[in-house]
Amino acid sequence: IGPIIRSHNGFIDKYIGDGIMALFPQSPKDAIDAAIAMVKRIEEYNEERIQYELVPIQVGIGIHTGSAILGIIGETMRIESTVISDTVNLSSRIESLTKHFHTTILISGDVYQQVKDIPGYHFRYISKVIVKEKSQPTKIYEVLSMYPEESYNLFASTAEQFQKAIALFNKKRYDDARTLFKEILTKNPYDMIAKNFIKNLEEENKTGRD
Repeated sequence: IGPIIRSHNGFIDKYIGDGIMALFPQSPKDAIDAAIAMVKRIEEYNEERIQYELVPIQVGIGIHTGSAILGIIGETMRIESTVISDTVNLSSRIESLTKHFHTTILISGDVYQQVKDIPGYHFRYISKVIVKEKSQPTKIYEVLSMYPEESYNLFASTAEQFQKAIALFNKKRYDDARTLFKEILTKNPYDMIAKNFIKNLEEENKTGRD
C-alpha cells in the first residue's frame, strides 16, 4: 500500500492499528486514484490468500479534503510529526461509514465537488449523514470507478432507480424504498449498499412489529 500512496503524490502520516492515514497535498484526485489502485492491489492479494485457504482482507477508505496543520507534537522524550485538523477527523468518520454501508470507497461532498466533472470518474450520491462530533450533515458519495466495466454497467443501469429509492427512504416511505431496493438488487447483485438498506429496513420493520 505504501508504494501505491507514494506513486500518487501522497505520503503516509501514521499507522493506526490496522489503518493508515495518508495525505495527498496536491489534489483529492490523487487520493481517489490511490484508493482505487489500493483496492485493486488488495483484490490481487486476496486471490493469493484464497489459494492458501486464508481469509480475504476487507478494506474501507474514506476521503475528505480541506486545510490541515502539519507539524511536531509531543515532549522531550517522545515527539512525532503528525497532522491535526477537522479535515482529518471527518475523513476518519467517513471511513467508518464504509462499514455501515458495506462499501469500499466513500468521499465527502467537498471532494465530489472538486472531481465530479473529471472524465472517466463515476460516483453516486448515498446520503446525508451527521457524523460523530458534527452538528451539520455531510453529503456522502460512493466511488464507482473502482468496479470493472461489466460491474459498473450494472450500477449505471440502476442509477435512476437507486436515487429514487434514496429519495423515498429520506421521505420515510420505507416500504416503497425497500421494494425499489429489492428490484435494484435483483438487477445488480453487486450493489451492497442496496442490500444494506434492505437489511436495515427489514430489521427495523421487525423491531417495530415486536
